[in-house]
Amino acid sequence: MQTVFTLAPVEGGTRVSWRMEGENTLMGKALSLVENMDTMLGRDFEKGLANLDAAARSGTQSARADTAMPASAL
Repeated sequence: MQTVFTLAPVEGGTRVSWRMEGENTLMGKALSLVENMDTMLGRDFEKGLANLDAAARSGTQSARADTAMPASAL
């Protein structure tokens, strides 16, 4: 799986959205039957988007790699 962030200019800022792309394996399909993937991964991505927003608002050129939070592994 690969996570893709899309940035689009909007009036007053930038809209950031994310999605996951890749092959949905048998294990992934089975897991999605018992666990809501948005609930499972959503918290991590929301935290990451909040960190990105804070970095952008503070004027830093890029987020530091050591503060990044990887998405939960499946």
